[in-house]
Amino acid sequence: MELIKTNYWIMAGLLTASVILSGCATHSSTKAKNLSPFAKISQLINGPSETETEEIRLKEDLQKLPITDPRRQDDLNRLWYKVAEMTEAMPLSDNRIHIKSKGGILFITEQKTEHNFFIRAAAETLRSGNDGFVIVHLDYYNAYPKPLSFVPQIQTSSRPWIGNYEDFRRNRSEQNMFSGGEGDGKRIDGVIMVLSDETYPNRERFSAEEIYLNYLTYRARQ
Repeated sequence: MELIKTNYWIMAGLLTASVILSGCATHSSTKAKNLSPFAKISQLINGPSETETEEIRLKEDLQKLPITDPRRQDDLNRLWYKVAEMTEAMPLSDNRIHIKSKGGILFITEQKTEHNFFIRAAAETLRSGNDGFVIVHLDYYNAYPKPLSFVPQIQTSSRPWIGNYEDFRRNRSEQNMFSGGEGDGKRIDGVIMVLSDETYPNRERFSAEEIYLNYLTYRARQ
């Protein structure tokens, strides 16, 4: 009953405010009629209205919040949709997951491919209930088919355990070097092994939560 009364007084207040505002709008429109067309054009050129300015300010304030803040749920959904669209994940066994990653539909870049790979790998790790992951195999491919070549393609075998970003970049450089620059990383095909904190405690691994939050935050600012 109290809730109903509260809602009643809120609605009454809104109706009263509406009447007052409508009166103000009429007064403003009367003033507007006295303005010359040149004055109206000048107002448009000078910048957005107060309402538009407030919306821009609120949007900028919202973007300063962490991407995982509940008030940014729409932004998070859009970001995750893009990542999911450009990646594939298929469980291979209890602790291994096959991850494929592309950079984008129109502009496929090495950086976006890498970001998508790590975001998807971290997400799948957390989804499996584990804390971290290591990369046990990586292959790089061009985004578009290569012309027929009679030069044999030489590739190095992937490092069996990549648990930090330095090893990831080093492995990439080695593969690019031995493949004559053909493995430019526009697409990544890899296998990750998910781990709990208790599994191989003395070996390096990527922290799924840190990777997920850091990459999402960076991508949200772009």
